[in-house]
Amino acid sequence: MPAATPTSTDSHARPTWRRRLVLALSLLGIAFPILACSNEGGERSHADGGCPMGETCSPHTPQGLRFQSTPLSDTVGELPGIAAPGRMTIGFSPIGAYDLPDFSVDVGAGLEASDARRLDGDSGEVVVTGRAPTDGSYLRVLASDESGLLDRISLVAHEVASRGLRPYVGLLQSLGGPYDTGTWRYWHELPSLTVIAVLRDSDDARLVDESLAMTATVGEPATLAESYERTWDTLALDLSSASSADVNVGPSVFALQPATTIDGVVQLPQADEGSLFRDSFVCFSATSGSVPVVGAPLTYQWEGEDATIAIGGAIEAFPFVDAPCVAIPEGSGTRQITIAGPGVEQTFEITLRTADGAFRGALPSAGRDGERAGG
Repeated sequence: MPAATPTSTDSHARPTWRRRLVLALSLLGIAFPILACSNEGGERSHADGGCPMGETCSPHTPQGLRFQSTPLSDTVGELPGIAAPGRMTIGFSPIGAYDLPDFSVDVGAGLEASDARRLDGDSGEVVVTGRAPTDGSYLRVLASDESGLLDRISLVAHEVASRGLRPYVGLLQSLGGPYDTGTWRYWHELPSLTVIAVLRDSDDARLVDESLAMTATVGEPATLAESYERTWDTLALDLSSASSADVNVGPSVFALQPATTIDGVVQLPQADEGSLFRDSFVCFSATSGSVPVVGAPLTYQWEGEDATIAIGGAIEAFPFVDAPCVAIPEGSGTRQITIAGPGVEQTFEITLRTADGAFRGALPSAGRDGERAGG
């Protein structure tokens, strides 16, 4: 049974309103993982209304379907793979101003479809279970009047090769970098923390399994804001009276330990592809004996500014810890930033954000169009 045991503008005088805007954008990032979804067009959507070889296509959806799946909570992109065995819910809706007709669902080898149902006039959904590994089995949505294929999409199901556990901080990413080793700690004064399970196949690709069992010795906080809902891969921990926490991710156990001191700060690597703020933010982590510590109270101060701003510490709202990330100012060249915490202070040289690295204002969604939809 695998286990991980965490042990031990180029202006220097940025006005207050801009600082507040940066903080607001950071907090908005907390909500984005809840709103994001994985989606993509089916094969008809990519064929300009054409029909995949070997299929007869229905006229009800001439532009094909858009498919949405259970997302990974810390990234967006195309539909991820399904764990085998494991479960994923997939929704679908017509592209263009078309109603979804009555339908049935068919899947290929290695997959099983159940609970197919209409959600409203424009969308339906089905639960797909990966029964055996497959590198490409079709999910086909068919018109019930036997007029043919509405659209189809290829799905992969792979065995889980590794299970990991990271802190979840809400900037459309969990903390990676040094946290990927599976050895990390939480700050001893942290009242609550959300963690995210990371399932990977043998090629290191992420997998979804809605049936994943996640439990912890410290349980979950009694309340979450009504606008938030626990996702399949996250677990909220109440650490207020805990001296440690054991978190179960399926058959794997992760023992989380507190840290009472920090002795350094490290800059985290650039966010994964799919992160909303990949090109706009730089992130940091406190360390204790070279082990990363989540939730330690840090501050940042850009060169030339006279005030420090808190990052990375406890917050009241889900996911309970502020993202230890800082918006990169726009400009050319580099600028120094100082990160400080209890007993530590370090300065880093940061490359400024160019015009093409501007904040992405629209919420991305992950997905794929069907074969009929695209061209």
